[in-house]
Amino acid sequence: MSTLAARRPAFPPVEAADWAVGVSVCIPIGPGEAAWVALLADLRPLSAAGGRVICCGAGPRPEELPAEAEWATAPRANRAVQLNAAARACDGETLWFLHADSRLTAADLRAAVIQGRTLTRAVGYLRLAFDTDGPPLTRLNGWAANLRSRRFGMPFGDQGLMVSRSLWEELGGFDEAAPYGEGHLFAWAARRVGAPLIELPAAIVTSARKYRRGGWARTTATHLWLTARQAAPQWWAWVRGR
Repeated sequence: MSTLAARRPAFPPVEAADWAVGVSVCIPIGPGEAAWVALLADLRPLSAAGGRVICCGAGPRPEELPAEAEWATAPRANRAVQLNAAARACDGETLWFLHADSRLTAADLRAAVIQGRTLTRAVGYLRLAFDTDGPPLTRLNGWAANLRSRRFGMPFGDQGLMVSRSLWEELGGFDEAAPYGEGHLFAWAARRVGAPLIELPAAIVTSARKYRRGGWARTTATHLWLTARQAAPQWWAWVRGR
């Protein structure tokens, strides 16, 4: 059985001194969100290597935002709206969309960028793991998310989607009318135009706090239901268009 998502293709090397040139990281920041502080610390090597970090929210620039991070104002507090606003505010040829509660090691950051900036008409994503701020069973959720991405071509936004600006524009950006799952819908839009989904050789850690707050079983069941409900019409549209 063939997989729908390609894994770890060979890419040409990139010069070490400028490994992040042309890469713009877009981070939506919600009201009262504070997890981005740790993420921006993780991204400092990218800024030093020529990359740009653009945070976006519906209000004014936070006073505590470090000088190396840029700020874009979105018309409303909606993640898809904020992701698109951040992308429009920068000039990077490679766009990397990260959730504010993501974490990256220096090695994974560099590996993802070096491989991801060679993407042309493809969407890159990272292997997912959950942080230790939730129930231990979230390890199963991370395993299932990676299986879902590799076997069924369904990466989500918390896996750090990376894409060329030209493909982002071709797909019309993220669906700002979607009540949830804007990254999931973006991956389906890519599949409909024949753009492959590629697992980059790096991992990203995301917060598991929602599983702690809502309970592991209830939160997992809710996510499975919402995913199935959103994926069914997308799958049918994709099948009909083949």
